[in-house]
Amino acid sequence: MVQTGTVLGADLFWSREQVDALFGEGFVNEWRKTGFVDHGLVEFHWERPAGSRAWRGAHFSVQAHRLSVDDDCVNPIIQERYGRLGGPMSYVELAAELDARGVAMVELPGSDSDIREFWQPDSYTVVYVTSGEYYCSGKLGVGDIYRVSSPHFATPESRESAAYRH
Repeated sequence: MVQTGTVLGADLFWSREQVDALFGEGFVNEWRKTGFVDHGLVEFHWERPAGSRAWRGAHFSVQAHRLSVDDDCVNPIIQERYGRLGGPMSYVELAAELDARGVAMVELPGSDSDIREFWQPDSYTVVYVTSGEYYCSGKLGVGDIYRVSSPHFATPESRESAAYRH
């Protein structure tokens, strides 16, 4: 089983009903084979394999860039647990904290010159960091955290991805 990150204990193995029970009902966006529920700062994504009616967890994302334009985007349960969150956080600050805790990050080769990706192999979590003006808005600047997603596999062909998907 893949060990992914969590948000207040919720991870990709939680059902939509479990996530809604924790965060309250969010904005639902569904397509035929994919869908997500937006809970403000946090989104949970599900997918429906071909030929199946059942949804299974795909990943969750913390949309950190929303802190730069919307002070009210933080779900009340997150705010209750962690207090009022400040604005954007620079990756340099996060990397220093992770380094102090002995958590290694690996930069992935990217195809977008305006965003860098840093992967944490033990938790299958990736941190997206702005590296160009395209993703900057509001108070968000170059070098700030744009989004955190888990799980994320280094490549779709990776051994870990193949084990998870089967």
